[in-house]
Amino acid sequence: MLNLSKWNNCVIPIFVKFREKNNSTLYSTFIVDEVPENEGCGDAFSSKFGIIHYDSSVCHNYHLSEEECFACIAHELGHLLDPTPSINNMPSEERELNADKKVLELGLQDSLVSALGKMCPEDELARKRVHALSECRYNAIYVIESFGKNKWANEFLAYGCNLCDEINSFILSYKISNIKCNYYSLDDKEQWNKCWSEMEDRCKKGERPILQFICHGEVDGLKIVNEIIPWNEVLGLFSKINKITQNLYVTMNVCYSASICDSLMQINIDNPFIGCICAQGTICMADPPSEPRFLSFYKSLMAGFTMEGAINAFREEIKREQGKARENQWVILSKDMDSKSYNIEHLNQKRELI
Repeated sequence: MLNLSKWNNCVIPIFVKFREKNNSTLYSTFIVDEVPENEGCGDAFSSKFGIIHYDSSVCHNYHLSEEECFACIAHELGHLLDPTPSINNMPSEERELNADKKVLELGLQDSLVSALGKMCPEDELARKRVHALSECRYNAIYVIESFGKNKWANEFLAYGCNLCDEINSFILSYKISNIKCNYYSLDDKEQWNKCWSEMEDRCKKGERPILQFICHGEVDGLKIVNEIIPWNEVLGLFSKINKITQNLYVTMNVCYSASICDSLMQINIDNPFIGCICAQGTICMADPPSEPRFLSFYKSLMAGFTMEGAINAFREEIKREQGKARENQWVILSKDMDSKSYNIEHLNQKRELI
């Protein structure tokens, strides 16, 4: 619990360091100050004219911890640093979500989620912010590839390692210290089981991954070299991870992976993921290569921290390929916030609910 007596009548400076493209360094100072007496608006934190105000009595009433207070300050700092032109004309929802990006950069999203739960548990905008913050609690990406060791696979399809390198280059270029990308190359069912056991252990220790699959698939299941793993078994493994993380997202560069939708409707598996990108039909090497689509997805995710932004980047990539792709149809599944159902979107077609 924060010792609020230390904050009463205190002015707290915050020093912000900026690194320019020419590697020069700039500094800015912001002030955190106690809200003037009788001028409080009932908010624990607010910002105006370069000053972040806090109301220690409101903080005390909400029982905000020190970490929660720091997260709220980071949010107000996000408002002050928002470079968006005409920000005052921006809808309040967009302004608040933009400010939360600073919280994500500082890794304080869990503290802000708990603070919002204390301060405004029934507020619709706060609920949307919590949903967005929870979606973005990813700190790992697992690229899982399985094509075997034949010459054709090695020459044309074994690009999972390259994708992992590209993702790590995005992480490096955007100076993101709390995300890492791991690569798994699987040659048999034994390695598949070992991979899942290792991923589950990592998640129990705090990792929150996105799973990226690059392998063959059939209507009946995902293919590990020459062995088919039924889709209901794959969904069961997803569910085990999502039970730990509560925000599993899956991207599948896998033929017929949209068959997973049929399994979702036919079997009772509890909440296997919050979302999934998959393919209906075959993904051929003669098609526009599917790797750039996912590069756009991850680049957008690293740059903007939002899953919706990454999904939109994927949609835009598909739009640019209209008329070029063959019969594969990409599908986006997303968990409905208010039910146990999933929205299913066939790209460039109408949405359904399953």
